[in-house]
Amino acid sequence: MASGSERSPECGGAFVSQQWAREEGFALPRAGDLGECGAAFTSEQRAYEGGFALPRAGDLGECGAAFTGEQRAYEGGFALRRAGDLGECGAAFTGEQRAREGGFTPPQRAGGPGGGGAAPPRLNMDPRVTAALREVGIPYRENEPLSKHTSLGVGGPAAVMAFPRSPEELRRTLALRKELAAPHRILGGGSNLVVVDEGLDELVLNTRELRHVAVGADGVVDAEGGANLIRTVVRCCRAGLAGMQSAVGIPGSVGGAAVMNAGAYGFSISDVLREILVFDADGEAVLPPEGWRFHYRGSSIPEGSAVARISVALRPGDAAELGKQIRELQLERVRSQPGGRNAGCVFKNPPGAHAGRIIDELGLKGARRGRAVVSERHANFIVNEGGARAADVLELAELLRERVARETGVELEWEVKVWRRSA
Repeated sequence: MASGSERSPECGGAFVSQQWAREEGFALPRAGDLGECGAAFTSEQRAYEGGFALPRAGDLGECGAAFTGEQRAYEGGFALRRAGDLGECGAAFTGEQRAREGGFTPPQRAGGPGGGGAAPPRLNMDPRVTAALREVGIPYRENEPLSKHTSLGVGGPAAVMAFPRSPEELRRTLALRKELAAPHRILGGGSNLVVVDEGLDELVLNTRELRHVAVGADGVVDAEGGANLIRTVVRCCRAGLAGMQSAVGIPGSVGGAAVMNAGAYGFSISDVLREILVFDADGEAVLPPEGWRFHYRGSSIPEGSAVARISVALRPGDAAELGKQIRELQLERVRSQPGGRNAGCVFKNPPGAHAGRIIDELGLKGARRGRAVVSERHANFIVNEGGARAADVLELAELLRERVARETGVELEWEVKVWRRSA
């Protein structure tokens, strides 16, 4: 099964007349329309993700990159770099080189060895798992690098990665997992995830193919769990439906957003949630008598369960005004958050405080382990400069937690998820 090319914005940009936004038919802004985040593009370069653009050389700040007409951004919109343009951030690329690992190391095709450095471990799973998936026609890959499926770009392989294409196939895959007693994980957009370098001897269910979204005239929007959150928000705004625009800069899937109760600027996904279909680890549709409980950046949906579909209830709004709001919110994120490969905020904000501000006040911006570095733009972000290992990221994060606890007495809680090997 060929990899899909998911694209995500790193910076707003300016465009020439032959450029289009391929996602949802949105027109890209004209040259100069986006102010300080503007960037020029050639006619063969496209911007995806609802009209938010790929940047030109110099426009990305700490990981700036140049683009040629034939270079595309694959695997989540992390861009290809021209020879010499990355400085300390990575490697040189020619026009025919593709950066499938976030723009830094082009990996081998699925099933082959890994990229540079030591070969990743090859994991084995009960052959009955792949046989059962083949029998029911559910696509899968063996020894699939998880680094290809996370925004941070680190992590070893999954022994087997399945790609259910509908809620029914998701249910069936979980039921097969139960029958064979196979350990498993649920993978959404991978935007807030760190996977250990050793990989996982498990079945990983990747929900990216569950991406159908239906926008109702009554303001009810139904979205499958793997639908891209940013695209869904942009589509709702384009339809003149208000209520989710504050989530326009949050990467990842709709299902992952529900599990994490993702949000920004005072908004959380639970504010508009109407219904949610959750399959437990055995493939059974479940709903607690008291309903699912949501709290700051979390919910009662247990690990190993999968969000197959959600419904949200939105209110009427003016499409033009909503479009203006989401452009402004996206530009604010560009100004305040780093580009490049990262997993979003590493830690939750403590009550009445901001984790990034605490880390910054301790002088820890720029702290690094290997190729992982605390962003100079926002101290609650750890950026993979190219070639970072999960061990680098985790060691650096633990350094931040230890220093904050020792010097302020605040115990920072993880906001990102960490996938470690089962005992």
